Amino acid sequence: MLIYGIRIPENRNIFVALQTLYGIGEPLSCLILSLLSINPRILVRTLSTFQRYKLIHFIETNLTLENILRYKVLSDVSNLKHINCYRGLRHKVGLPVRGQRTRTNAHTRKYTRL
Repeated sequence: MLIYGIRIPENRNIFVALQTLYGIGEPLSCLILSLLSINPRILVRTLSTFQRYKLIHFIETNLTLENILRYKVLSDVSNLKHINCYRGLRHKVGLPVRGQRTRTNAHTRKYTRL
């Protein structure tokens, strides 16, 4: 099954398989399946044609996912860098952005730019 050009694994239950799309996590996957009244434990390959159509149509019309969402996140970060706000400066320098401690931790974020 293809959604946004991404192949959804056929041998997993639909609750987990929806999470392979960028932008869908556990809560959103649960919400989508409850709105469409689809059992979250059913395997993707056992979905009926109507359920597949209903799921694909709902996701493509109501949600912003994959490349559009990636571009939006990237443009938001570049906007923060451009206006020179605190978060943007932290992104530029490569330090933790959300107030984490840097004295003893943050080695993975601090030392990636050698």
